[in-house]
Amino acid sequence: MFHGIRITKKEERIKVGFLSAALSKHVTAIVLNSFFEHFDQAKFDVIVYAVNPDHQCPNYQKISKSAENLIEFNSQSDEEMVDVIKKHSLDVLVDLDGFVGAKRRGVFSQKPAPIQIAWMGTPATAGAPWIDYVLIDNIIAPKELEYQYTEKILRMPHSYFFNSMSSLKRSVKDRAYWNLPEGKFVFASFNISWKIDKETFLAWCEILKKVENSILWLFLEDEQAITNIKDTLEENGVDSNRLHCTGRVQNDIHLARFDHADLMLDSFICGAHTTCTEALYAELPVLTKIGTTFHGRVAASIIKAADMEDCITNSKDEYIERAIEIATKDGELERLKNHLKENKDELPLFDQKRWVRDFEEILIHILEK
Repeated sequence: MFHGIRITKKEERIKVGFLSAALSKHVTAIVLNSFFEHFDQAKFDVIVYAVNPDHQCPNYQKISKSAENLIEFNSQSDEEMVDVIKKHSLDVLVDLDGFVGAKRRGVFSQKPAPIQIAWMGTPATAGAPWIDYVLIDNIIAPKELEYQYTEKILRMPHSYFFNSMSSLKRSVKDRAYWNLPEGKFVFASFNISWKIDKETFLAWCEILKKVENSILWLFLEDEQAITNIKDTLEENGVDSNRLHCTGRVQNDIHLARFDHADLMLDSFICGAHTTCTEALYAELPVLTKIGTTFHGRVAASIIKAADMEDCITNSKDEYIERAIEIATKDGELERLKNHLKENKDELPLFDQKRWVRDFEEILIHILEK
């Protein structure tokens, strides 16, 4: 059975639905924690379709309270879901999952809405004829990379990536809590370990060799992965004792990690997404090398929306040189951190209301076509 939690009716509003099975204990729920509360209810009738939600999840609790209209689906079939959605006569339905988790692509394949948009869940084209548009930006898909998408492209004026960092609870932990030595420059990467490709890690080794009074702080829990990383450090002339590992913790403690790093190093093939916004909100600069695929360009999109283009590099050598410069040039790290601290309220990356207004304008435009 599905549960019609809340449906309000106002005539002549644009009806937009958002469907997701990731609005509970998933990064999507963290990212969209405060998204739905910013819509102009005089112009937009927004319905959130939550699949198998966990009512104990704080993020879902916030989403469910802030959504004007909420429908919860549980054990019903795709066909039953489609019947319910069609009755709402949507103008637009947004797929927040793509290929993530318990996605319901079978619902979208039956085209319950005349316009269907892919956004947020999967950093790639849907590759499906039933998805009309993908919501991205000019960094994710410049003209020369448009061929990677089967959908028509909708472009946000800044980053396509929404973030709810200002609404999330953060703990405070001192340096000793994380077993970090004093007086060391801390290069960090809190990306999951499978994102650490060989070329990226060899670049990190070069950086560590040039910045001697530094350590590498990684999100690593698997013993074999830790052994492999230590072996590779030694093979490349870096003392493996300079590696410090951190593991999975609850989200408010996770966010406290960023306070004790100096520079976050992004991975080349598949870079940071949510972790990048977390770092920047904590006033931790992020250095990336922009790639040629969606998942390799997300960090660059986010960093540009923070007006920090000088932390976006185009080659391995430039990436290494820039990391060394930030770590060793007098005042450079302080300049970057101060930029984030002093301009946080004005930066497009953190302006949630501005992001939603821009998105609303895009919806109005495609419906007028």
